[in-house]
Amino acid sequence: MSLYQFVPDNITNLNHDFVTWENAFTDEELDRLVAYGDSLDLQTATVNATDVVTAIRRTKTGWIDNNPESAWLYDRLAYVARKINSKFFNFDLYGFVEHMQYTVYTDDEQGFYTWHQDISAAVESPRKLSLILQLSDPADFDGGELET
Repeated sequence: MSLYQFVPDNITNLNHDFVTWENAFTDEELDRLVAYGDSLDLQTATVNATDVVTAIRRTKTGWIDNNPESAWLYDRLAYVARKINSKFFNFDLYGFVEHMQYTVYTDDEQGFYTWHQDISAAVESPRKLSLILQLSDPADFDGGELET
């Protein structure tokens, strides 16, 4: 049983392609996550795991390993994924197979990521469900909408 016994309070599935869940984290938890992410060694993001293609993506990324300092985050997101999956998708999920990506888009670098699917042709991936945790206030930037 999860340590997080809260009831999903704002789960929205408008088109069965993606689901939103508001307030799965407290403001303090989000601040903690941003501080942890900002302490990572952020590098210029790549496309297809190796190529830097600034016409497709301009951002910095770091990887959050599953370790004692980040275990709470992996546990919480696993809980969220299980709840959303059981209610809307019913995929056969068995855990995280990749480290979590922490991504920073900045005005000074004119950060962006064009429309894409969360799949890579270069690497065989068992991805079935991607999670996005929005850390910035949507009023502070343009774009970022999910599309199908």
